[in-house]
Amino acid sequence: MSAGADRPAVRPFSPGSTQPALPVPGAGPAGEHIERVEILVGHLLRYGVALAAVIMAAGLVLLLMRSGTAPHPSVPVPTSISEVLGGLLRLDPTALIDLGLVVLILTPVLRVAASLVAFAIERDRTYTLITLIVLIVLVAGFALGAAE
Repeated sequence: MSAGADRPAVRPFSPGSTQPALPVPGAGPAGEHIERVEILVGHLLRYGVALAAVIMAAGLVLLLMRSGTAPHPSVPVPTSISEVLGGLLRLDPTALIDLGLVVLILTPVLRVAASLVAFAIERDRTYTLITLIVLIVLVAGFALGAAE
């Protein structure tokens, strides 16, 4: 018998509570899977935001080293992914800052994608469908925004 076998797999629903019964993290195979997914998603968000901050800080430092001031509003700033990538090849500080913003924007999108995979592995069709719709809406929003 495993160490967690005496724990209930689901939190008991108390009559006065409005909270539905939820699996206890770490209780049983489903609970262990949920706990692993929550840890993965937490790491994804934490490291994504940290990576974005480091990239933007590097761009800011490079910008200050080159010009000593913030760019003048008339200085062209990359506004598309291809311009950002081209700017990165030239070590353009504004392109580096924009790359940090892209990473920051994509971090929660990756969180949705990770949730989609997790729900699919759990074979939870309802949440897989809902998460897929959310991901499609996000991607469509980015595509429509890029088209303008």
